[in-house]
Amino acid sequence: MGTTAKSSNERRKASRPVSGSGPTRQCLGCGRRGAQVDFLRLTLDRKDAPPRVMPEAGGARSGRGAYLCLKQACLDQALHRRAFQRAFRATVTVDRDEVAAAIATRVGYGEANDTAGG
Repeated sequence: MGTTAKSSNERRKASRPVSGSGPTRQCLGCGRRGAQVDFLRLTLDRKDAPPRVMPEAGGARSGRGAYLCLKQACLDQALHRRAFQRAFRATVTVDRDEVAAAIATRVGYGEANDTAGG
C-alpha cells in the first residue's frame, strides 16, 4: 500500500550510464562518469621518488590508474583538489605540461580544450 524506498544498490544502478557502452570511469577533476574511452588514463612511473603521474601511452600499463576528461579545466581542478594523491593513495608528482599535452593529443587539437568540466 505504501511506497517502498529504493535501496542504495538500486539508486547506484539507476545513476549508471546505459549498459553495453563498456567500462565506466570517473573524472578526477569534475567527477563526471562516462565510458572509459572518453577519458585519459593516467598511471604512475615508480622509478622516480616520489612516483610521477604520467599519461598512458599506447599499450596498457598495469597497476592503479586514474582518469581525466579530455578538458584542461578538469586537469586544473584535479591539481587544485590534490585528487591525484587521493586516487593513487600516495604522494605523487604531476608534470602539468606533460598531462596537458596528452589531453591535447587525444582531443586532436594543437591546444587543450579550455571549456569547463562538469
